[in-house]
Amino acid sequence: MSDIDEQFYFKPTPTLLLSPADETPTQPCDAWPDDWDVAVAVDRIQRATTLEVGARATKLAGLRSS
Repeated sequence: MSDIDEQFYFKPTPTLLLSPADETPTQPCDAWPDDWDVAVAVDRIQRATTLEVGARATKLAGLRSS
């Protein structure tokens, strides 16, 4: 699920998968989530929904090709 402006998305799985839906240009690398990006995703989702995001069990990052 995402918001109309595509500022975040989330997927309710056994745990909650969420993303700030950012598109930060970068060269190929070993991607790692930035703490700021994690905080932005949590903030956007909590402001737009009634979800309360608790402790983060795992943080992941990925690269997309254009």
